[in-house]
Amino acid sequence: MTDSQIFTNRAKVLKNIFFLALIGFALIMIFSIGLAIWELSPLSGTSTYTVSYTTDQYGNRLSTVIESDTYSPFIQITKNLMRPTDQFKYSVNQVVVNITLISTIIRLPLLYALWLTYRIFKELSTSRTPFTTHLFDSIRRVGKVLVIYGLVGNIAFSILAAILVTGILHANNPIDFYMILLGFVLYVVSEIMEYGFRLQVEVDEML
Repeated sequence: MTDSQIFTNRAKVLKNIFFLALIGFALIMIFSIGLAIWELSPLSGTSTYTVSYTTDQYGNRLSTVIESDTYSPFIQITKNLMRPTDQFKYSVNQVVVNITLISTIIRLPLLYALWLTYRIFKELSTSRTPFTTHLFDSIRRVGKVLVIYGLVGNIAFSILAAILVTGILHANNPIDFYMILLGFVLYVVSEIMEYGFRLQVEVDEML
């Protein structure tokens, strides 16, 4: 088996992995929206909710958690910019719906990043020439999406939750540094790869 065939096979494996991750992530988001819609319908009946908190090792409250008998996963209300609270602007039922929809909408950029990554490996698994300007642009785009999400994702979540859930906004580390770092690394890697590709083209043209 040639090196190109090995590379293509590995790209196919990664393509399939990211395809499954993309489908799984999309299904979770659809399921989440479906639960919110069901909660608003008259068919859902009366739900029972329990408000609790996550705490650190000293017992300080970190976030508010609402557990519902109709929702299998717990719903975390506060995140970075918001202080833990059990005082809500609406009924707990409406709060559950609002926070579910907010959490789903805020994660749409991550779904887009997964889709771009899947497209990258799909192209690598079928292209005879894996290094193309389109590939570099796609990697760079993923990096930009992650950087922007890391910068504004938590802030957007907290502002929307403060408006639609608690009315409380508290500044405390709103930036996701890990997401920004990952996006920045991808962006730099795409620039390095494109620069190396252009140098190789120039060398080939001179020979």
